[in-house]
Amino acid sequence: MVSDFWSKESIRLVRWKYSASSCWSCCDIPVRPTSNQSASGSESLIKRRHLTLSTSWKQSCTLAPAQPEIAMSIIAIPSVPLPATVRQSLLPLDREQWREHEHFLTSDARALLRNHGALKRQARQYHGALTHLLNLRDQDLGTGETQELAQVIKQHLQGLLRNLHSHHGFEDSSVFPAFKLQHPRLGAAIELMEQDHHALDQLLEVLRLRSQQSAQALRLRSEVESARLEADHLEQMLHGHMQNEEEILVPVYLTYG
Repeated sequence: MVSDFWSKESIRLVRWKYSASSCWSCCDIPVRPTSNQSASGSESLIKRRHLTLSTSWKQSCTLAPAQPEIAMSIIAIPSVPLPATVRQSLLPLDREQWREHEHFLTSDARALLRNHGALKRQARQYHGALTHLLNLRDQDLGTGETQELAQVIKQHLQGLLRNLHSHHGFEDSSVFPAFKLQHPRLGAAIELMEQDHHALDQLLEVLRLRSQQSAQALRLRSEVESARLEADHLEQMLHGHMQNEEEILVPVYLTYG
């Protein structure tokens, strides 16, 4: 459960982000749209990644808004820590040593940790904003101010989805193939990360459908509860997947500069 502090802090940060003309005004993720043209490119990336989902999953996703608990129950949460057989193949470098490593400031390890932190923060803000709505009285959910906030939350979710697709799309197309080629001992570990991405794609499809709903849908407490259930699942998935991914990738980045 997100604390009341995080709920209030999320509202402040979400409002601040979208107070400027660009919805990316305070997002610190390197891959971001900065014009209509680049935003269209980002949307194309999302569409290409959606094509990897099976037809059966897409059909089941049409039920997600009405029965989110069913959709959520079939999306696997990554297990933490990694299986022992996978951990044995990793380079032996404890997390406590990463930031003091001589290559930390110049390697891709720093960028990976920063990007993961930014994505998890965006997901936490989305979850906190929904928690704020749930804490309101029923009669307050339909006010003009609350509906304005609901629209901002919708925009925030759309930005989060673009960032997640950009980040994971780059890993799928570049990072994972390179690791498989250059570090074959990590093959099983990388395959686990690819499985996580497939599961995450399934959840992102549910969230995409959510982002296409009218902001007025959040007038209904049942819709807010469904949205927060999805946000719960997203936070759990990102935490587990990113922690495991860092354990696999960061020691290699640091060891080989």
